[in-house]
Amino acid sequence: MEYELKDFLHYLTVERNLAKNTIISYERDLKKYAHYLRHVEQIQSWNDVTRLHIMQFLKFLKEKGNSPKTIARHIASIRSFHQFLLREKVAEQDPSVHIESPQMERTLPKVLSLEEVEALLEAPKTNTPIGVRDKAMLELLYATGMRVSELVNLNLSDVHLTMGFVRCYGKGKKERIVPVGSMALNALKVYLETARPKLINSKKRTTDALF
Repeated sequence: MEYELKDFLHYLTVERNLAKNTIISYERDLKKYAHYLRHVEQIQSWNDVTRLHIMQFLKFLKEKGNSPKTIARHIASIRSFHQFLLREKVAEQDPSVHIESPQMERTLPKVLSLEEVEALLEAPKTNTPIGVRDKAMLELLYATGMRVSELVNLNLSDVHLTMGFVRCYGKGKKERIVPVGSMALNALKVYLETARPKLINSKKRTTDALF
């Protein structure tokens, strides 16, 4: 069993050209897996490994306190290894084919406090054109909740100051009409009237991009 494992690691190094740390991770996971199969399940050949053996190994990992993320990494290593064994005709079947990864815990994103938001909005130095631009960008992001990718793709024709809205395009180029609050509108107006012309002139080019 040790020979096949070394052969797989050689394959990852030479043919897949994976990073050293990635190969070390594979080696660590699979050596633990092979040790369990030999010493707990009394398996002597990779061809004798069944789905139940893999499930028992995953149960063993869980009982040892491994996180779902760590277990999912082990599953990925085991799948790749058994696919290799099948492809090289070392084994007649792939017992890992129907093994599912554990559901990962999704952590909620950190929400800024009101004080942190205010500090962020006041961070740009508005005595420079770039600072005025950054102030307008932050105010618009805060007022609308649009994605950064949507913000940087805005054109002048998408901004309607008198009507109080901007038109942006999300995933799949889906159009959205987004209302804009008075503070963000004011920041946009100042930017368009004072800072943007200077920034455009400094670059010696014309563009329809808002920012």
